[in-house]
Amino acid sequence: MIHNKRHDCSDLNLLAVDDDPMLLKFFKIHFGNSFDSVVVVPRAQEALQVMADYPVDVVISDYEMPGKNGLWLLHQLKLHHPTVACLLISGAPLSDEQEARVVSCADSYLRKPFEIDALHQSLMEVVKLRRSFIHKQAAEKQLRRGSQAA
Repeated sequence: MIHNKRHDCSDLNLLAVDDDPMLLKFFKIHFGNSFDSVVVVPRAQEALQVMADYPVDVVISDYEMPGKNGLWLLHQLKLHHPTVACLLISGAPLSDEQEARVVSCADSYLRKPFEIDALHQSLMEVVKLRRSFIHKQAAEKQLRRGSQAA
């Protein structure tokens, strides 16, 4: 659980995508009190369906899943939901080319198995990115209002 007040995520929605039901259960239980909501799905395609109907701020996705993989999901997120922060996790060995593509798409990348502290650190990195984007949007909106009023 994330207890540090600086890292309060109670206003953010987390979506976890992994074909491992035990890991999804872990995410739901472990982060359930830290985020406003935690939604879990086993496939990338289902993640996009959830995001079409539900506001999501942060995504944790596995790389290797049946059907479309996590990299495909990240590409879709960057195209259709560019403000969503993404943490990609993978237990599968990745080639140098695959890893380069992951690094170019994901806001953070973590290899399985991982320590809980490493997961928290990576998740907080992507939360920080999400928050900086929200603050930037608010500042730009304020600036536009100010220039329209003048």
